[in-house]
Amino acid sequence: MLKSDSKNQKVRFIHASDIHLGTGQYQSPIRSDDFLNVLKGILDLAITKKVKFILLGGDVFSSLDLLPEQLTRIVRNLKDFKEKTHNSIKIITIEGNHDIRKYSRGARILRRQSWLRFLQELDLLILLDINPDAPTENLFQTYDYKTKRGGKIRIGNVTIYGSSYLGRKAEEMLPKIRTGISQSDGTFNILLQHFGIKGQMKNVPGIPFYKVRPLQDRINYLALGHYHLQYKIGGWIFNPGSGEAVSSVESNYKRGIFLVEINKESDKGNKFSFDVRNITLKNREHLWYTIYFPQIFQTENEIISFINEKLIKKFSNDIENRILTPSQNPILYLVLRGIKPLFSGNLDLKLLQDSILKKFPVVSIRIYEKYVEKIKTLETYIPNNNILNI
Repeated sequence: MLKSDSKNQKVRFIHASDIHLGTGQYQSPIRSDDFLNVLKGILDLAITKKVKFILLGGDVFSSLDLLPEQLTRIVRNLKDFKEKTHNSIKIITIEGNHDIRKYSRGARILRRQSWLRFLQELDLLILLDINPDAPTENLFQTYDYKTKRGGKIRIGNVTIYGSSYLGRKAEEMLPKIRTGISQSDGTFNILLQHFGIKGQMKNVPGIPFYKVRPLQDRINYLALGHYHLQYKIGGWIFNPGSGEAVSSVESNYKRGIFLVEINKESDKGNKFSFDVRNITLKNREHLWYTIYFPQIFQTENEIISFINEKLIKKFSNDIENRILTPSQNPILYLVLRGIKPLFSGNLDLKLLQDSILKKFPVVSIRIYEKYVEKIKTLETYIPNNNILNI
């Protein structure tokens, strides 16, 4: 159980990442709302849990392309949060690779821009960054609220260091980052970064753990973003995963946020302990369903009727009892297997999708065709002149 604060010795914070605001998955407005609701859920939880600050590990936005209505809602939620908390809960973030993409609508962006910088100008969050070329001793400048620049900020007995996405430079920058972090402040040190640890996700590039390990003598908590799969390493490296699944592949990933409580063990010295709790966010359900074609279908109508019959059995209780609201309807991933249809042309997937969306409680549907090309019989393997006619 998380305990109440006592004599300012306890500090509680939320660590989240990869919210990907503005994602227009499957061209569904409802699905776009899911990503906006993740942010709202994090802000509400911060108030409920009485945290001191929120850390966002980059890729807060999916890209620079954002609809005005979505930006309006984001700004409104952040302003409401600031007013409700009397600006007592700071939102501290860094830019991820999606936040600072170099292209928008096909046009190359020559000067770094991001929606996080826009929100910072509105005093709705704190964006940490560094000049990689600065001398080591000046790498992490204290955040200045007037100029809105700096790479570190102190909140109580916690110091947060951070930089924007460093790309390929991240690995070579680690020794400089380590040296630039102070050991003499007597605070609990957090480093906020946007990169992955190699091996935590199969076939995804990352930084080898042995290159990261030297940071451990300078920081207590390495707060990562970038990989959408949640993981922890060695009791000091933490990656919460994405706020929502941004693709069908990620639908089964473990993800969420971390609620962390830091305890200073004594009034003297700089010994700290901390507890990390996993919190699963209320994401939309991703439902995978496979339908086998046991026979050869001659027309699209036959296929659609067959699939509808199967889905009626699957959703019958939900439809009859109306236990699902639009905000609870799942995303359906429909896999079609079995004998490939024989009619001329390909199956009109748009026609099938529209039919399913009209009849069943799903917010969106993706269809994957995985047919057997044709039935193989004994004659397939035996040449005609070897068949004995009796």
